[in-house]
Amino acid sequence: MRKSIQEFLISKSFLPLDDVNWNSFRIIHNQPKDEEEKSKTRKQICDKTSNKNGLYVYENDRGEILYVGKGKPIKSRLLRHYEKLYRETGEAVRNEFFLANQGKLKIYWKELEQEEDRRIVEQMLDFVLKPKFNEWRKRAQMGKRL
Repeated sequence: MRKSIQEFLISKSFLPLDDVNWNSFRIIHNQPKDEEEKSKTRKQICDKTSNKNGLYVYENDRGEILYVGKGKPIKSRLLRHYEKLYRETGEAVRNEFFLANQGKLKIYWKELEQEEDRRIVEQMLDFVLKPKFNEWRKRAQMGKRL
């Protein structure tokens, strides 16, 4: 099944993750040391992304896929993830994940307007790319049950 889904994603230019099929930029995604650094990083996210709806993927400098998501719009969702590094957002598992995975990242993003399409493709990318967040979330949920 995974191979068939991967082939479908390739045929629709969702894979591979590269600068041909996706927009992308590199960012230092760290807890900011001051307001100037916070403002600079927020500006970079705003300048490099779109007010359109779509998908995004976080990749660390070792080439590991950290997170796959969808945004409405993309820019706002990426800004909310960055905020997790310096402000409690009420999403404890995601806050902890982004705090634990700071550093040099590459963010890929791609416009995809229809909500249903975003939801389906996000799930397919999650299934094929196996982002680290999925395992993190499972461990966190198991910890709550113990």
